[in-house]
Parts: sequence; C-alpha cells; structure tokens
Amino acid sequence: MTNEDLSFDYDQALHQCNKLEQDGKASLEASIAATEAWADQQTVERWGTEPGAIRFRTAYRNFILALTHELRINAAELDEFTARLRAAIHEFKDNEEQLEQAVKNIVDDIGAKSQYHSFLPVAEVANMGSSMLPPNMRME
Repeated sequence: MTNEDLSFDYDQALHQCNKLEQDGKASLEASIAATEAWADQQTVERWGTEPGAIRFRTAYRNFILALTHELRINAAELDEFTARLRAAIHEFKDNEEQLEQAVKNIVDDIGAKSQYHSFLPVAEVANMGSSMLPPNMRME
C-alpha cells in the first residue's frame, strides 16, 4: 500500500483538458447551429395557417429556442470548467511534492493502523438501539 505511484502527468492532464475544451466546444457549437436552423424551419409554410397549427408551431419553435439557450449555457459552463481545471492543474504542479508527501503520510498511517487493528472511526457511533427503526417496527 505504501508503494503507490502518486505522481501526476501534467502533459496528459493538459492534453485532456484541451481536448475536452476543443471537442466539447465544437460539439456544442454544431448543436447550437443545428437547433437554430431547425427553429428557422418552423414556418407557416411548413405548418399551415390553422389556429391549432399556429399554436403548436409557436410552442415547438419556442421549445427549440429554449434548447438552444440551454446549449449556450452549457458552452459557457464548459469554458468556465476547463479554465478552472487548467488552473487546478497548474496549482497542483506547483505543489506536487508537498501533496505527494501528505498523501503518502495518510496512506502510511492508514496502513499502520489497519495492520494493528487500531483504525477507529473518527466519531463514535451513538446508541444504535431501536431508534434506527421506524416507530411501527421493532426487533424482538
């Protein structure tokens, strides 16, 4: 348990972050363009002029535009996520040795306590009596 590899591959992490940003952004932009084009196709010529068809066309077009709006929100969230991920990767790179030592100490401590059966929960469990059961049930 103490021989765990705790290293961090920065190049791979940055590559994956960039790939997520590029591929995700491209996919979302294509989806936005497709839904906008689909909304533009919901015309009177396509649906007709009867009152029911007009109401349905309007509701359907509004739904498609709402979907487009949500896709734009997803694109903004993706931008924020990848920016924060990139910052976290750089922060981790600057602190890797300290973090690696801290994790190693935790792993060693757990291993030692487990070996001697002295690994106890942080907080003791309160009286578990019948209070765990619903009031209409009892253990006999």
